[in-house]
Amino acid sequence: MKRIRRMRFVAKLTLVASMAALCAGVIGSAQPAAAFTNIGRTVAAGNDFSLVLGSNGIAMGFGVNYWGQLANSTNNNTVIANPVPSVIDPSNLVAIAAGHTWGVGLDSFGRVWTFGNNMYGQLGRSANAGTNNPNPVSTLVAGLSNVTAIAAGQEHTLALRSDGTVWGFGTNGFGELGSAIPVGNMTTTPVKIPGLSNIISISAGGGHSLALGADGSIWAFGTNYFGQLGNTENNGVGGGSNPTPRKIELLASVARHLRGHELQPRVDVRRRGVGVRFEWQRRAGAYREPDR
Repeated sequence: MKRIRRMRFVAKLTLVASMAALCAGVIGSAQPAAAFTNIGRTVAAGNDFSLVLGSNGIAMGFGVNYWGQLANSTNNNTVIANPVPSVIDPSNLVAIAAGHTWGVGLDSFGRVWTFGNNMYGQLGRSANAGTNNPNPVSTLVAGLSNVTAIAAGQEHTLALRSDGTVWGFGTNGFGELGSAIPVGNMTTTPVKIPGLSNIISISAGGGHSLALGADGSIWAFGTNYFGQLGNTENNGVGGGSNPTPRKIELLASVARHLRGHELQPRVDVRRRGVGVRFEWQRRAGAYREPDR
């Protein structure tokens, strides 16, 4: 009888512990490790996978991992879902970027790390270039230092250095790497993009690139099929390339049009409803957006 009572007592303790664990959310779901805390610095989305960077410098990835774009070998060469975040090395990242099928990380020392698909050399190394083999290990890109920003496009990667120069690697199918290498070629090593200096921000598109100068100028190069370079050169031309960075003059014309009007936004929150009305005031008279 005493043994039965003892067994019942143990069973009750087990049930209580299980209920407590269930309320705490540790039963029935995969739990993040301690490294998964302090999320909130930045996020990036690729093709069917996501990257997040915490304020503690630790990055994580989840989604498809066919090419190792989550920086691990789990479910490589498959399209199995990977919904549980996994840690990405190294642990001192300050920025992340997601290309179509690969990831890029920038660490606190100004170095660049890549992982995932390297079909076009977009990982900045020769291993598995020109193949669909996975590259699940986050690897340092040689030849790059003092990097302050990174960007990942469809098949190319950009890096901005502290001296204001822009470097790239991967495909140059439409001139998205400028004229550093012939259009139609690819490079597995970083190359300096000619015609750009004093750059403070970069962005990479499907087959084109953008750069922002310290003086506010905007530079664009690569494919211009849909006019994404802000000019009419090679619009609607399949395979048309524009490897020379060109300043987007449209922005300058807009600035000239607005110059002297001293536009300033003012928010007018109406009492009724939750609508917000924005008004723009000029020196002479006032312009108000029509009520909606």
